[in-house]
Amino acid sequence: DVSLESGHNLGVFERSVNVSLVSPSIGNIVKGTISVMWEVDTENTVIDNTILLIDGKEIDVTGKTSYSWNTLETDDGNHTISIYVRDTLGNTYSESIWVIVNNTFPNVQIISPTNNSEVSGVITISWSVTGDIICILLFIDDLFYNVTGLNSFDWNSTVINDDLHNITILVVDMAGDQDTDTIFITTK
Repeated sequence: DVSLESGHNLGVFERSVNVSLVSPSIGNIVKGTISVMWEVDTENTVIDNTILLIDGKEIDVTGKTSYSWNTLETDDGNHTISIYVRDTLGNTYSESIWVIVNNTFPNVQIISPTNNSEVSGVITISWSVTGDIICILLFIDDLFYNVTGLNSFDWNSTVINDDLHNITILVVDMAGDQDTDTIFITTK
């Protein structure tokens, strides 16, 4: 408590700091250059310094409320972002979150049948993929099949007219990036 000579009691000064990471959110999938943003609310105290940590690497951001992070300079995967605030009395306040960096674009390649081949009967359509794939769709002309988790599909080519047809594989990764590969076949 603080008292004045007049005997009036001013009471106890409560000091508090609230720090929160505003963006990105916990568990977000991020890529490229992103803005890491935070808010600091103070009551009856003055901030001495603010440190941003990305995977333990310290960045002095005193007096700022955001930082541009180029995620291309780091590996894909989980990363920890922390903000530490220290007031002039030495009290520290912090918050941490984790995000998933995904800068690798997916890739798909149809292995068989080969482009411009002639096929008949039941054929095996096979493909290879790279990336953190969450969805694979196979299109044969206007028909599509969800083949997520597979790398081949047996298809009865006799169910459509003998003619030129296209086969497309579409893949989508966890960041929403897409890739396709298309070939043409002739059914007999």
